[in-house]
Amino acid sequence: MKEKKTVLSEKQPAGAPRIMLACVFSVYLITVLWYTVGKREAGYYPGAFEIFWSYRLWFAGKTAYGYAILANIAMFVPFGFLTAAMRNGSGRKTTLLVFLLALGFSALIEALQFILLRGCFEYDDIINNVAGALLGTALFWLLRFILPEKLLRGLLLCAGAGIALFCFCLVRFSGSEANGSMQPLSQGLCFQVEEAAVDDSGLKLTGVCFWYEQGPKDFSIVLQSAQTGQRCSMRSACRLPRPDVSAYFNRDDMQAGFEAICQGINTDEEYEILLSFGFLRCVSTRVYLKIERSGSDPKARRTVVYYVPDAVFRPLAAEGTDLEEIVTNGAIRVYNPTHHVYVYWHENKLYWIAEDVFNFEEDGTTRLELELRTTEKEKVPENIWRAEGQYALIGVYFEKSELEGNFGPYRVCVKELPSDYAITSISTGYYSKGWVWKEAFWPVFDFSR
Repeated sequence: MKEKKTVLSEKQPAGAPRIMLACVFSVYLITVLWYTVGKREAGYYPGAFEIFWSYRLWFAGKTAYGYAILANIAMFVPFGFLTAAMRNGSGRKTTLLVFLLALGFSALIEALQFILLRGCFEYDDIINNVAGALLGTALFWLLRFILPEKLLRGLLLCAGAGIALFCFCLVRFSGSEANGSMQPLSQGLCFQVEEAAVDDSGLKLTGVCFWYEQGPKDFSIVLQSAQTGQRCSMRSACRLPRPDVSAYFNRDDMQAGFEAICQGINTDEEYEILLSFGFLRCVSTRVYLKIERSGSDPKARRTVVYYVPDAVFRPLAAEGTDLEEIVTNGAIRVYNPTHHVYVYWHENKLYWIAEDVFNFEEDGTTRLELELRTTEKEKVPENIWRAEGQYALIGVYFEKSELEGNFGPYRVCVKELPSDYAITSISTGYYSKGWVWKEAFWPVFDFSR
């Protein structure tokens, strides 16, 4: 009789380890989807449709892209490792299976990011993810080759438990990516309401909405009630000529203007302004409005536009102090209750207003930083231009720029912004051996300059 040969690539792990690995694999897939799509806030992501663009920037010395590439590779190593382990295979069929599954899952992630505006679609990410999965498969082959089966089974149990624990910790301790900021939205898109009026015909908004790096896009304005979540679509006209905006940014016709009108808006109800691009592609502008009664006439109403929702905002105790002018006539652009600071924009100046519990260094080194993005980088002085991040960097020491006056329980720092070039967006925050907190926002544009 001929003895049956055991085909190494066909052996299957015992039932318990295989079931455990399948459960871990399911947890891993859900965690990756949550981390890459679910936890992200909808925003402006232009997409990167050029293959190996991130590699070229990495090899050119921009190390941040290298870290992102390696992170995407590492994220899919468990994918290949667990798939190969469940099959206990090291042949071509296993390799092909891992390749196809990783390609499909990565493409699904990128498609969801693109459709839901929750990430930047990149071919490079798909390439990196598939490479990571194949690397994980190779890792399993190596361990299977050098370890006895009994030891390998124990290692697989430990690896599965470790991956599951890592997934739990990632979900448990990973905060919201946006963290209150509007980073993905503000750096590529500008939205500003210039006029908001209400009469018998309804609410009418006029303003500007445009993209710095791409051509004009079609969109519509949607109002979302902060109380009920109900949405109301406005009749919108977009891509209207605005020569003043084009001249401000030294660009060709940007078609930046918009008008929108709707009826049925409730008085004293807060609405968040959203941009809709159709098919679930809807993002917040972080601009809010409310129609309020005005004066003694019950029919008289006015529209208030602001940048921080009522639900979280705690107004400053400014009445009767030197803050009253700033708060009344300026616009709040950052409110960070966790770190007890407000940032107001007033007459091309930024005012950081800190409560007495703000984390001052008390030795004159409380550092605030400004990252200013612009479409006119050729006008930015070389000593403050950071080519890798594509922004001008200006450091501000709170104590050295602190204002004297009657500010009640607050301390105030002020910085006048450059006027030599058009600023498209601003990131600011508290810096101490790294960013303690950081938020991005748009300037309050004056297109008449």
